[in-house]
Amino acid sequence: MKVLAEGGSVTLLRQRGADSGWHYARGLYGGTTALLQEEDGDAGAIQSRTAGVSTWAEALTLLDRYPWTMLHCREVDPEFREQVWTEVTRRLGEKGGE
Repeated sequence: MKVLAEGGSVTLLRQRGADSGWHYARGLYGGTTALLQEEDGDAGAIQSRTAGVSTWAEALTLLDRYPWTMLHCREVDPEFREQVWTEVTRRLGEKGGE
């Protein structure tokens, strides 16, 4: 899944592991200044990738550091689409109820 932000993107990478389960990592690409937090440091040309996690819940934790549900979604793997949409609607519903 790739979501676009000003000057870059946040990507959730998914790969089948040796155990036949999914493994996830989050990538930041470009100068995603709109996404940076104070602890991220200088915007510059960021290209980073988190260590892998092995559950969908952990993958969402990686994404939830950023406002990914409010950004423009560029692409989602068709096999993954329903799972992503469920989380988007859940998160947007939670924000609406605040």
